[in-house]
Amino acid sequence: MSSDWASLTVGDLVRQGEATIQTGPFGSQLHSHDYVADGTPVIPTEAIGRGRILDIDVPRVDSSKAAELSRHRLRRGDILFARRGAQATGLSAIIDERYEDALCGTGALLLRTKSPRVDPDYLGMFLSSDASYGWLRAHAVGAVMPNLNTDIIKALPLVLPSVEEQRELAEFFGSLDNRIALLRETNTTLEAIAQALFK
Repeated sequence: MSSDWASLTVGDLVRQGEATIQTGPFGSQLHSHDYVADGTPVIPTEAIGRGRILDIDVPRVDSSKAAELSRHRLRRGDILFARRGAQATGLSAIIDERYEDALCGTGALLLRTKSPRVDPDYLGMFLSSDASYGWLRAHAVGAVMPNLNTDIIKALPLVLPSVEEQRELAEFFGSLDNRIALLRETNTTLEAIAQALFK
């Protein structure tokens, strides 16, 4: 029942040892000249979409640079927040199997949960909701170039149903998201066919 749902913040999870949050590598640790054609993916700000990592080409680094940045290595269920940018600030995306073992980019904040009472898929869905997105944008600092930091993320309010309910909600809304994505792909294909026919 909703009356049993817990209201807390990301910071509460961090203080109780149920989550960690950290910034991506400093700019001095990762430069454009470090990028290679084939190697470990690095997730930049522009790849962070609403709830998902976008299907775009991302930069890559070789194995020695990836080892140097090993503390920024991503796991399935991690959540990346876009840290800066007028358009990107407030966006968050969960890491799926495509980018497990990739690296967090310099323009991102990494949230990792390690709690049996938190389902990562539910948390990723909750954090990409309109309410969370709007809250983050309202609390970002900087008028010209809005920025987020770990303190702002820690203050972000959460609502946690039981973990069973979290899984049910994540599965339900995840199937809707997948259906919407499929319909968008179908629409794009049909538009391309229609344009080709009218040429």
